[in-house]
Amino acid sequence: MNRKIKIIIAISSSVVLLLSTFLAVYFTVISPPRLTEFDNIVIWNDSDFRNYKFEGKGTETEPYLITNYEISTSIARGIFIADTTKHFIIEGCDIEAPYAGIYIQNTAENTAHISNNIVKNGKIGIFVSNSDGAYIINNTCENIDGQNGISIHHSNEMKLINNTINSVEGKNEFSENANFGNGILIANCPDSQILRNQVSENDGNGISLSYSPNCTIEQNNLNQNILTGLYIWDSANAVIRNNEIIGSGIVFDTYNRYTFGVNVIPLEYYESFIVDESNIVNGKPLGYYVDYHNQVINTDLHDQYIFIKSSNLTISGLDITDSTGLAFYYCENLYILDNNIINSAECGINIFYSDNTTIENNICNFNEIGGIEFLYSNNSLCKNNTFNYNSRVGLSNDYSFNNSHIENQCNYNGNIGSSIAWSTQIDIQRNNYSNNIMTGIDLTECTDITVNNNTMMNNQYGVSLYDSETCIIVNNTVSQNSLGIILFGRIAFGFTNFTTITYNSISDNTQYGVVIYAGYQNKVHHNSFINNNLVGTSQGFDSGTNNIWYDILSSEGNHWSDWISGPYTISGSAGSEDLYPLAAPPV
Repeated sequence: MNRKIKIIIAISSSVVLLLSTFLAVYFTVISPPRLTEFDNIVIWNDSDFRNYKFEGKGTETEPYLITNYEISTSIARGIFIADTTKHFIIEGCDIEAPYAGIYIQNTAENTAHISNNIVKNGKIGIFVSNSDGAYIINNTCENIDGQNGISIHHSNEMKLINNTINSVEGKNEFSENANFGNGILIANCPDSQILRNQVSENDGNGISLSYSPNCTIEQNNLNQNILTGLYIWDSANAVIRNNEIIGSGIVFDTYNRYTFGVNVIPLEYYESFIVDESNIVNGKPLGYYVDYHNQVINTDLHDQYIFIKSSNLTISGLDITDSTGLAFYYCENLYILDNNIINSAECGINIFYSDNTTIENNICNFNEIGGIEFLYSNNSLCKNNTFNYNSRVGLSNDYSFNNSHIENQCNYNGNIGSSIAWSTQIDIQRNNYSNNIMTGIDLTECTDITVNNNTMMNNQYGVSLYDSETCIIVNNTVSQNSLGIILFGRIAFGFTNFTTITYNSISDNTQYGVVIYAGYQNKVHHNSFINNNLVGTSQGFDSGTNNIWYDILSSEGNHWSDWISGPYTISGSAGSEDLYPLAAPPV
């Protein structure tokens, strides 16, 4: 054989070898493995693994292999495994099921490994409960419509790494306040690791962590989630580093808004977190300050600010949009002036357990929860701010005393202009509460609240008092609401009592000007009732006990635009009358 032929044969052999190698690499690495079509998998105990004849022996070194299946089923769960002690791996599956793609519960510690699956078109992508030490790695959850992408409960030392969850829509037919629509929800899972996940554009929180101390949350990308990027509730000692968040930032919540439970959380809880500026919110380092004192912040260094145990601060001139605003925990002597906070995922300004605060000349509009919230925060002044077009409430004041709300605008909010609850000695003067969907001012279980010289127009209710006592409603304009002022409550809490309603202009409300549904010894006098409840026979209603619709000392009652002569009859079962109607409006 001559030299040329030998060279040709050698080259041909090399080409065949290279081609064979390429094809082997392509079909094993580049080309995905062929998936075996399968109906749903249901495993109720260890023996069911053998019934399916999966590869493996269920040991740590030879786990059962549930791999490379294509499951499309009308049954609620694509893969269901419960009450097992064997090791298993669910890997490389493409799953579509109406409720949950993968559903694991009550498996022995460190036996469940879920990786490299695609789960789609259910209410939950992956659900795990009571399964300590499970691995959930490199999975994709898409087109989840109803609850959460990955939902983990009552499981210690979980590992959620490199998962991708996008566009979870939160829907729940039972309660609009349910915690649904999260990319990743983790509840009662201490000592877990949540690392390098991609969580974007979900209706709820990117990651929601509750009742799960000692967790590590690092290197996650949390982008454009509707509520918050990272929501932390009752989960001390969390390590939060190197996360990148676009849109809503990090929230350390002070109450569970989904069950409306409010607890006093000690300072030590907030001090337990390890958080630093390695977290990026909207391209800027997170502003996380602990023990920060005697400082002025007046430049936009951060897109989110959290202050803990800080004092004597002036925060002014900031423009914060599409983030999570300002939050203060256990601070004092704050001056929050001339800031614009728009489209925050929470309230624009959050004052928690912080006293002696002045909030003045701020604009907090279009925020998801509200304009501003005071919680367990006392001796503060909130003046000349604008809290408009917020999804729920303009100004919220809970469990606080001796605060003043003066000359604020709380208009066009999705529920309430100003909500005051479980508070005392709140002075509310010269504010405008108009065009809110539900109520201008709502007082719930309050005492000694003064509502003086405010305007409440075009709300469902102008002023609502629920289980409140010794309040004063005076010199206000209450006009063009469905119902002007309403007093009601529950018998267990004593209803709304000992309230004085005087010198108010109450006009053109579609229903009654003043309603006392439940309460006793309330006084209503020297008000101007003009053109309220035009289709009825009275502008007032009383079904309470011993309420008085005139001033005993002066023998003067109220002005009623439809009064003709004699006592004015008040509708309702109480049989009340204004014995001394006024011919001319007193206000």
